[in-house]
Amino acid sequence: MQHKVPVSSDQSHYPLSVVRRAALHAQGLHEATLPDTIPNSDDLYRVIEQIGCLQIDTLQMVQRSHYLTLWSRVGRYDPRDLDRLAFDPNGRRLFEFWLHEACLIPLSEFRYRLPVMRHFREAGHPWSRDFLENPDHRALMAAILDRVRIDGAVRAADFEREACAAAVGGTGSRPSARSNSSTIAAN
Repeated sequence: MQHKVPVSSDQSHYPLSVVRRAALHAQGLHEATLPDTIPNSDDLYRVIEQIGCLQIDTLQMVQRSHYLTLWSRVGRYDPRDLDRLAFDPNGRRLFEFWLHEACLIPLSEFRYRLPVMRHFREAGHPWSRDFLENPDHRALMAAILDRVRIDGAVRAADFEREACAAAVGGTGSRPSARSNSSTIAAN
């Protein structure tokens, strides 16, 4: 049996052009950037807050995608401003966590992510549990966490590719990048 949804005569229908403009506005793509203005870290933060998160991608051809995502919205900017927002102990306003992928998220959202963080810490995720069950991976994770405790914020590029590959029997990819989601889920 099909249920009919009552249709009122006052339902609004929006032209496709209006819906497109609303979608572009929501994603921060509605305005052309001004070539003579250089956005600062506050401008970058407002964009990230507007779009909700900034997906981190470790691959790059021209530049890593999270830098390009901001460039597409604000034009030319100093990438160090984004790095300060994410990693500077004195100016940090973003945190890294796993949403649909690894993302930089405004700290104002942190409290809303705590239940999911607790769940990952207590129950884990099948992918991270499988990864961490391997003794070589556990040793690698311990080494990565020790390095972070000693050196502070480090990038996947700061780890030796060959040493990491040997630790997990890989082909030269950086397990520190692959293990990032496990680290996020486990901590």
